[in-house]
Amino acid sequence: EIMTACFESAHKAIYRAIKEQDGVKEEGGMLVMDFGEDEDSPEWDAVDGGTTASVAAIVDGEHLIYAAVGDSAGLFAIPAANPEAELPQCVELIAEHSPTRVDEFVARLSTSAASVVYNHPEMFEDPACMLNVFCRDGRGGWKVDEESERRADEAGLGFKTERGDRAAVILTPEDGEYSQMMLNMTRSIGDFYHQKFGVTWKPDVITRKISDLMGGSQKAVLCIASDGVWDMWTFEEAMAELANVEPASRAAERKQQVMDFFETSRQKGQETFADSADNLTGVVVYFDP
Repeated sequence: EIMTACFESAHKAIYRAIKEQDGVKEEGGMLVMDFGEDEDSPEWDAVDGGTTASVAAIVDGEHLIYAAVGDSAGLFAIPAANPEAELPQCVELIAEHSPTRVDEFVARLSTSAASVVYNHPEMFEDPACMLNVFCRDGRGGWKVDEESERRADEAGLGFKTERGDRAAVILTPEDGEYSQMMLNMTRSIGDFYHQKFGVTWKPDVITRKISDLMGGSQKAVLCIASDGVWDMWTFEEAMAELANVEPASRAAERKQQVMDFFETSRQKGQETFADSADNLTGVVVYFDP
């Protein structure tokens, strides 16, 4: 409940901060701004300021409470006994809130006026190119539409991460009250217009005993980072870079190794996406003697 209250407070704070900007006004429960060039013919449209968010709290040194919305992620890893030949054991604390998650679609999006479609290069060329991620499964439920997946791949969709995740978005109606907008996550704080169509600010929250996560190991590492980091690695490869570091007694060297990891992530993003490379933020916590 405390974590949920914190996320709600942050969501409302973003609303207030945007509302205070010059030219922004509140209309029908939405924040809008005049994007027109003619003062006599205003063109009011929705303004948003959404973001992913992940928060972790270690309570009494025994419990890890973790809450998240969006596509940032928290990974808890146990270093491999033989790092030269093995990868660490990794636990993704909460799965990313991607539009390709069928449980998120069923929970809030399947009955909304928004579309959940693959974000491929030809998506706006023809209505037939709007490829829905999900279809009915013949038993009253929903499943990933394999035909859409095949067609999206043929259209050059590709993978947005090293883990083989396909890019998808929640697309607001073209004939909606405001301009058509896209969002690549099912939960976020600050995306007010999308929250008329099933997106929510409410986080997933878990509580785990740290001893259970460590499973008898004397060492572990926790990394919470935005998708600008995780998109560049498999989880196991990323955590291997962070787990195989100098001991706590050599704190300066360990810190430099962590900073080198984030710099490598930044460079990989720049090489892959050039000017459209995502920003990145991360926090690393070590559990060791």
